[in-house]
Amino acid sequence: MNFTCYNKFLSSRLFTVTNLNLDFSYSLLGDIGITNLTNILKMYKNLKYLQLNLFHNKVNDKSFINLCQGLEYIKTLKSFILCLSGSIFDLESNQITDLSITALSNTLMQLENLRILQIQLEYQEISDQGLQQLCQGLSYCQKLKKLDLNLFANNIKDEGFSEMGVCLGKMQKLTILNLHLGYNQINDKGVKNFVKELQNNKQIVSIKLQIFQSKTADIIPYLAKLMKLRKLTCLDLKICSLY
Repeated sequence: MNFTCYNKFLSSRLFTVTNLNLDFSYSLLGDIGITNLTNILKMYKNLKYLQLNLFHNKVNDKSFINLCQGLEYIKTLKSFILCLSGSIFDLESNQITDLSITALSNTLMQLENLRILQIQLEYQEISDQGLQQLCQGLSYCQKLKKLDLNLFANNIKDEGFSEMGVCLGKMQKLTILNLHLGYNQINDKGVKNFVKELQNNKQIVSIKLQIFQSKTADIIPYLAKLMKLRKLTCLDLKICSLY
C-alpha cells in the first residue's frame, strides 16, 4: 500500500497489510505528528516491507527516538527503507545526532529477520560514536543480505569507519553493500582498516563505495585489495579529492 497523505494513512487502519510505502516528505510533521505516526505503525504486526520517507519534517532526536521505539514492535520486517536526510540550507529539515542512532541501533537488535536495510541520513550530526552504536545494532541482523547506508556529510572519522569494517566483515549473509560516505573525515588509516576487516566477509558479490578525502591517490592501493574478495562481481568506487 502506498500513501503520500499523512491523514489518509492515519485513518486507513489497514493493519493486516504486509507492505507499506509511506512518503510523507515535506509534511512538517514535527514531534506530535511523528508520535501519532508511531502509535499507528505499532499496530501493523504483519508488516514485511516498510519504506518511510520523512524528508523535511522537523524530525529531531526526541521524535526519532520515539519512532524507533515504536518500530521495535514490528518484528516481522524483512525490508526496511528509511529516509531522514537533512539539508544545510533548510531550517525545516531533520536534525539527527548520535542519540538517535543509539535508538536506531536498539531497534535493529529487535529486527533479526531483516534481509534488506536502507538508511539515508545525509547532512546530520552523526559521529564515530554514533556509527559504532549503529554497528552494534547491525551485528544482530545476521540474516541481512543487502545494506545501503547513506551518511553523506556527517562527522565520521577513521575510528568509526574502521569499526564499520569489523562489523560488516562478520555479516556472512551480506552480499550487496552500498556505502555513501562523502564529505566526512575519513583518511588513509580508516580506509586501510575498513578494507582489511571487510575482507573477512566471503559472501559479498557487490560493493558500491563513495568516499571523498584530501589525498585520493593514497587510498587507492587499499581499495584495490577489495578485488581479492572471492565472490565479488561488481566493484563501483566513487573516490573524489577534496582539493
